[in-house]
Amino acid sequence: MNRFNPAHHQTEASPPSAGLPLSLDPQLLEQLGRELAGPLTHALELASTLTTQGSLAPAGLRALREAVARGRQVGIVCQQIARLAQGQARPSPEPVALDDTLRTLLAHRQAEAAGRLGPSEGLSASVGRAVMVDADSALLGTLLRALLDACQDVALGAVTLELASGEWPVQAQLRCRFEPDPQRLPGMTLNWHLFDHLARCMNVAWVHAHQVRSGRPTRMDTLITLNFTADAQAPLHMPER
Repeated sequence: MNRFNPAHHQTEASPPSAGLPLSLDPQLLEQLGRELAGPLTHALELASTLTTQGSLAPAGLRALREAVARGRQVGIVCQQIARLAQGQARPSPEPVALDDTLRTLLAHRQAEAAGRLGPSEGLSASVGRAVMVDADSALLGTLLRALLDACQDVALGAVTLELASGEWPVQAQLRCRFEPDPQRLPGMTLNWHLFDHLARCMNVAWVHAHQVRSGRPTRMDTLITLNFTADAQAPLHMPER
């Protein structure tokens, strides 16, 4: 597995079997231990309080449920990474409306973000007209969810998405921009590993870069760009002119 370079990263999709076997990747194993230990330790502390005191306040019960749910989600992400790394996912490309898939996902995520972060934070998007790509529809939804999870893991505020048609053979380009948390660089979470494995499996090339945002004070944004290209094994779907 390629190591992530925080300054610049570009990866062209490669067979899932490329690189180190999953069990031998110390970076991934270290990240798994870190993300799993946190919620499980918190859940254990709350369970100990429940045992000694015989009850928990509603806030404590809510925190316990969230900690267990987080630990469960970490396990699910690890299972997905393992399946991809072992080559168990077999994409079946077909023409898919990327704009519709993205809108559906954003509607769900924006509702979640509004409740968690408030109306001024969360997600903003510019989708535009219909954009068709050749992709496995199920994996495409999983890829987009993993991308948003990965970006929101390390973003200080809102995540901005922009979808546009590309020049053949690039069918579409999706840009994801956010202000990064300096303590949590891209590549430091399991969701980034999952996103990278999915992109490789689906032959979606992506680029990581920094851009200076104008204003006072100036700040550096992270920009993730995905390029969806025509699949040689899929039915040809030429972009409208």
